Amino acid sequence: MATVLGASARVEVPVARVTETAHSLLALSPARPDGHRLMVWAVAPSAIDGSRGAADALAAVVRGLAGRALEGIALVVFDPHGDVAANATEIAKAIGGTTDLVIVLDSVAGERLRAMTIYDDLFLPIDHYADAAGAPHARTLTEDEPDWPTGLSAFGRSKYVLLRGAGSARANVDLRPDAAAIVAFAIARYTSESPELHQ
Repeated sequence: MATVLGASARVEVPVARVTETAHSLLALSPARPDGHRLMVWAVAPSAIDGSRGAADALAAVVRGLAGRALEGIALVVFDPHGDVAANATEIAKAIGGTTDLVIVLDSVAGERLRAMTIYDDLFLPIDHYADAAGAPHARTLTEDEPDWPTGLSAFGRSKYVLLRGAGSARANVDLRPDAAAIVAFAIARYTSESPELHQ
């Protein structure tokens, strides 16, 4: 039974402004004469599981490219904290030019790699790259796109493919070198003017 008490109380809850800061990294090779670029976009920490495996894979790509003269390559470690769309847009402005393709790396942990893209003309090339790299991967058979924060919206109509892990993570399976190998193969194809990667 409720009882009415002849007393009143006031509760004060302090509210403070909270600022969330994102820390992303951008590296650009010299521009191509036509201003076009291929971009590798590593999301770290991942909005999926908080992992930084995508950044590790990109670091392996950078080590493999050391000493090579390349044009038209942009490498990004993207932090999805804060205003994802605004932060990604600032990076896109800094890159400038025309982005032919965005290769996104995100949460590269699992039994095999899986490619996600809405562009069916990239299905076969990406699977070919994975086969050539000897990377375990699921076949890219259906159009698919991420439904978690990646920053891709900043690149409008630029084509993209997202590589992520699929299946249960295992202690004896490390997909980071495989993801790096696929990206390195794609960069080699792009710099050799392969038509499937140029708009």
